[in-house]
Amino acid sequence: MGIALIMLDRHVLAAAELAAAQGEATLRLGRKMHLFMEPVGPALLPIGKIGEASHREIGAKRFRALAVPTT
Repeated sequence: MGIALIMLDRHVLAAAELAAAQGEATLRLGRKMHLFMEPVGPALLPIGKIGEASHREIGAKRFRALAVPTT
């Protein structure tokens, strides 16, 4: 499973190659869709949901994706 860190200006999200349900937050990296995960607070959000500030930054393409090597 591919995993990436999505770096915003003041926050980091995780994204994994997992199937998404309708309405869940995803990001296409290369040819693969990745499901977002907010691993840190202050809000405790379920997998597939991201905070409003993160959503705005992603929508404005103000992020950098870093693939996590898999073994």
